[in-house]
Amino acid sequence: MSQYIDIINNIKEKSTPDWLTHSQREAYTQISVRYQTHKVINLYGSEGVGKTFIGWICCKELNFPHTTDISEIKNVETVILDNFQPSRSQSRSLRPLMLQNNIERIIVLTRQKIPDDIIHIELDLDMDDVREFRHNLYMYLNIQYQDDVFHTNLHDMIIASIKSLDVARGIE
Repeated sequence: MSQYIDIINNIKEKSTPDWLTHSQREAYTQISVRYQTHKVINLYGSEGVGKTFIGWICCKELNFPHTTDISEIKNVETVILDNFQPSRSQSRSLRPLMLQNNIERIIVLTRQKIPDDIIHIELDLDMDDVREFRHNLYMYLNIQYQDDVFHTNLHDMIIASIKSLDVARGIE
């Protein structure tokens, strides 16, 4: 598992918008444009499609803090809130917390769409995204993806890459 964490940390440290697949780039562009005029934006999608990755890019490029606990953040214009539980009562508590902590805007990353009247951006991957991600793993981290299985979860793809590296080295 430490190999996986090393790869994730490498991605987090080295990533730029150039690393985004076309679907991720489209979501990132929508966020970049819409956050200026909307208080709350919900980026949602299945596990492993790159929501947190887009959050990291926003942190680096747009200088937003990234957190899983909004109560930790105070006095900022925009914050990325990751792994939020999208119930109606939870989402309704966001605005008072934003006001209390002097946060002007929030981009909320969830697996399901928040059931509230806010801007929603869905992130879903197709086969071209998967190919782009494979290419990025190789180009930026020199990791070759050997598995012929189609993974739509990018975390699973990284794990499969590590396993194929281990098999190639004779480690099982």
